Amino acid sequence: MPGCSGNRYLLLYGSQTGQAKAIAEEICERSSQHGLFADLHCLSMTDKKFSLEKEKCVVLVTSTTGDGEPPETALKFVRRIKKKTLPDDYLAHMNYTILGLGDTNYTNFCNNAKVVDRRLHELGGQRFYPSGFADEAVGLEVVVDPWIDGLFPALQKFLGADPSISPKSDTVPAPTSDTNSCASPDSGVSESASTNGSADVSSEKEVSKTASGSGSQATVRLTGKGSSNSIEPRTAENLMNGFSSADKTETELNDAVNRNSADTNRQSGGGEDKMDGKPSLYLNGDVNKSMSENKTGRGFASSSDGVLRNAAVSVDSSEPCLRVSLPPLSEGGLTLPVVTPAYLAISYLSPDKDLGAKLASLPWQNNCKLPSAASDIAVAKIVSAQRLTTKDASKKTLLLRLNIEKCGMNYRPGDSISVICTNHEDEVNQLIARLGLELQADLPIQISIMPDTKKKRAAVPPHFPEEIFSLRHILKTCVDIREPPKKALLRVLVDFTSDAHEKRRLQELCSKEGAGDYTAFVRGENVSLLDVLCTFPTCHPPVERILEHLSRLQPRPYSACSCLEFNPGHVDIAFNVVDIPQSSSRVLPRRGLCTGWLDDVTQALQNRQGSGDAEAMEGLSDQMQSISLGDVEIPVCSRTNQNFRPPNDLSIPIIMVGPGTGVAPFIGFLQERQLRKKELVDPSTYGETWLLFGCRNREKDFLFRSAFDEFQKSGTLTHFLPAFSRDGYEGDAKYVQDSIRSRAADIFRLIDEKEAVVFVCGDAKNMAKDVNAALEEVLQSQKGLTPEDAKAYMMTMRIHRRYLEDVWT
Repeated sequence: MPGCSGNRYLLLYGSQTGQAKAIAEEICERSSQHGLFADLHCLSMTDKKFSLEKEKCVVLVTSTTGDGEPPETALKFVRRIKKKTLPDDYLAHMNYTILGLGDTNYTNFCNNAKVVDRRLHELGGQRFYPSGFADEAVGLEVVVDPWIDGLFPALQKFLGADPSISPKSDTVPAPTSDTNSCASPDSGVSESASTNGSADVSSEKEVSKTASGSGSQATVRLTGKGSSNSIEPRTAENLMNGFSSADKTETELNDAVNRNSADTNRQSGGGEDKMDGKPSLYLNGDVNKSMSENKTGRGFASSSDGVLRNAAVSVDSSEPCLRVSLPPLSEGGLTLPVVTPAYLAISYLSPDKDLGAKLASLPWQNNCKLPSAASDIAVAKIVSAQRLTTKDASKKTLLLRLNIEKCGMNYRPGDSISVICTNHEDEVNQLIARLGLELQADLPIQISIMPDTKKKRAAVPPHFPEEIFSLRHILKTCVDIREPPKKALLRVLVDFTSDAHEKRRLQELCSKEGAGDYTAFVRGENVSLLDVLCTFPTCHPPVERILEHLSRLQPRPYSACSCLEFNPGHVDIAFNVVDIPQSSSRVLPRRGLCTGWLDDVTQALQNRQGSGDAEAMEGLSDQMQSISLGDVEIPVCSRTNQNFRPPNDLSIPIIMVGPGTGVAPFIGFLQERQLRKKELVDPSTYGETWLLFGCRNREKDFLFRSAFDEFQKSGTLTHFLPAFSRDGYEGDAKYVQDSIRSRAADIFRLIDEKEAVVFVCGDAKNMAKDVNAALEEVLQSQKGLTPEDAKAYMMTMRIHRRYLEDVWT
């Protein structure tokens, strides 16, 4: 270990989607600033790169996945420490702390971290610093940030390192009256902001930028009006028409290469950059001016041709939002996170007429392993698409059938199918335009590590292509441009924002004092990077700095809505097409990334098939396969759910609770159960099969109605309890939890006497909690348990895999 006998500690992470890894890397990065050396490893490297038996001080960051399970990278580690043969003093020499990541919308909050914490303590380990458990439901940063801040002094004390070695936080003083644009509803925006632009598209100005790549600790101060570096004007006609790859001449592309030759120098703080050719995106006035005069923020809405259009977003300046803050936050000093060092450099190469073909042959995200994938990526043909809800229903629900005969995929009811989708082309175009990179977007590029970066363990993200590719390709296929920007990215954006008021608001959103506003208006509103850049128009960050902070674009999983033996060579998926409206913080309305795409590519088939209830699955099979979408194919992979599966023993009763599209996996359960039932020697041994389904309206969104009738006629489904939350017929249950209460005696008999297995699928935030509470009430009323005993009973069911959830937020 390099020079770290007294200040070294082992830093471990167990990550499913990359969140825990990113936090561990941040801890590692900041350790050197405190005179500490973090020996960083993934938990999957146990007994290869590290051994707990030899460690004195361990910091562990781990997430929880599924129904309280360890992430895949931590499975080996958890199995190892759970061995019953280990003596009680096995880790008596070791001192540790754990940071767990979880979500209180799920019942087993941070279960993996808590299990590991408890087991390390049972084996003699001692906590040198209290363990922390961060909640995604309210924002991980609420716990993570203060936990990390307290970790370093605790490490210094325990390891005997010099406590005086500590970086100073970046601070911002309380604003003066002439720079506080958001202090009160009547204050408006000061002249320095409103003069930053005008209705003339050529008048947008930008401050000269110096990247904070060195990670310096200098105090950040507001500077008032930015310098007046000129911006090359773009005509309104050109802006509205946009640029496509076919529009570019070789001369224009070569000019773009030359114009970007100094990008790496700019990244390392190499002085001013006039950003020649930066387009002005405002056609009808400046954001700041409209905020001041009309109390309206102007943002961009997408149009059918993918070009940015000016759209008014109503902003009540008496209420805080992404753009606006109120006292005391707007009037106080701020403590900012230290800016992360720059480390990526982009080299723009000469135009290549064959680039399109080369990009088409690149492996998806460099063949970097996908989280939870149980198979390789394969291409499945969409065989059919049918709308399951009426046109006047509150939600549009689609049922797709995919042909997977050539995919080499196997799945069981309860498993999921992950659809590999790209970012929406319009949004990619809008982001490219907002960053002023239309001429560079389709040039061949190479990404490398800046030779003088101060970042520790700097590396090009493994999901970026290793070969030559384009900026458009990476923004479309590799990074999540919709994910709410993390505080670290907002902190970077501060340094590339010229207007004092915009700069101040970005500082607030990434500051310790502005944690509440960040949670409410960035995470809570689910704003995207483009939303932020449109809200703060004088922010012009280099694309390299953005790519350093964007997470990997992940596939979207959907429960298999079929049984492979029932429909050989095919898999069905059902989903709601998600609509995300505009708001005071979201300047861009949009649809679900994957659901919107799947809806778009299946429009022709939907129109041919019409809408309405899906018929019985078996009877529908031939009809659906006779209508083909031709060449529409989508990349998919399977995702195994090892626990959420129907029991092989058909004598075991099951209770399935699935409102809305939560019923999807239970179609597969019932198809498999119907096949197995035909094979029973003694049909009387068939266990009771209950399904509790819920929807809004009996006539509008009663999914799979005909299929349920068929399952009941065949005896596969012995009890079906529908609930309708909007119809209001007397005697009907309103929600699935009402169905549980209405049949309390039967439900209790099944779970207490018959040891039925309960499956719950759907919304984690409300439904799953309400169902759990209803079952606890049943236990109290039918068995006479106290509330505490009822909770313990339910926990026992979970431990013994008799209460299983597949839920989402």
